Amino acid sequence: MTYAKQQLGGGEPGGKLLGLPWDRDTFSVRVTVKDCTTKREILSEIAKVYDPLGIASPVLLVPKLLYRNVCDGKISWDGQLPEPLLNRWEVWQSSLTEEITVHRPLAPYRVAVTAIELHSFGDASSQGVCAAVYAVVYQGDEVTQGLVCAKSRITKRDLTIPRLELVAGHMAVNLVSNVARVLSDFQVETHCWLDSSVALFWIRGKGEYRQFVANRVQKIQQHDKVVWHHVPTSQKPADLESRGGSVAKNHLWREGPTWLSNRSKRPADVALEATAETRAEAKVKREILAVTSVERDEFDQLLDKYDLLKVLRIGAWIQRFIGNCRTKPRERASGPLVTDEIQRSSTRCETRFTI
Repeated sequence: MTYAKQQLGGGEPGGKLLGLPWDRDTFSVRVTVKDCTTKREILSEIAKVYDPLGIASPVLLVPKLLYRNVCDGKISWDGQLPEPLLNRWEVWQSSLTEEITVHRPLAPYRVAVTAIELHSFGDASSQGVCAAVYAVVYQGDEVTQGLVCAKSRITKRDLTIPRLELVAGHMAVNLVSNVARVLSDFQVETHCWLDSSVALFWIRGKGEYRQFVANRVQKIQQHDKVVWHHVPTSQKPADLESRGGSVAKNHLWREGPTWLSNRSKRPADVALEATAETRAEAKVKREILAVTSVERDEFDQLLDKYDLLKVLRIGAWIQRFIGNCRTKPRERASGPLVTDEIQRSSTRCETRFTI
């Protein structure tokens, strides 16, 4: 066993590892299915494929989408599938290769591992959301890169593409963080790549967003050691995984972009600016302002013309007049104002301002 393999916890060749065929330092996933004519048979064939590392994710996305279409058609478990769905199953079945194989060792040389870079690519489409992690291992003058693991699932139909891209970013950062945790004994750099400038703006931005975006941005930003980059769609291996397809002769899927091991050739980052799509998820701030209207009456006009004491005396005379109008002539008040009358006028004035 090589020194590098000892460092990465390698085992003796032969047999199976993680339930996968293992021969001469390679992992293999066998996707072999039979003809299906019912919903039950399709689900059974999909469940038979064992792929814990996700290296066959692009291949398996196609039957998952097909199965969802079968469910949408409300076909019974043992009912005959419509001809269009049967044809799609046959086309996918004929495109399968016997095995999908990737190299098992991340460090194949007899040289100590000096550094490891992990690059996670996320992508989303109307069909699938996915992430794929690639390792770049430095051993002296030797550099090795290849697929480590991947993950995909079919999309929810009620989400916009920018939101799905953010979900893919969340999936990518979780997957690369899990791999980095396994390699915690090494000096590991973690990078995440997206082709969505909208999702990257949300992740890097400091704005306040609606609940769906805000929750995922908060979870993504908890992984503060991950460096985020923009990658052109044509150079992103996860693009195949989010739409489904064959990986038999796809070098980009197995090894990742050639520039991963050459920092000088990596895509330049793009300037991120607020757009209509980013602003669409901005949190709406509602301000409630109290509006008051001031109504002026005769009392206010008196205060504008006279001092407070005179206004109180005028009020007291008015109250005496009102009181005299309600009483018998022999019981009416007369003569100069008394203190109690001024006091009652003052009390009425205070009550008015309190209300």
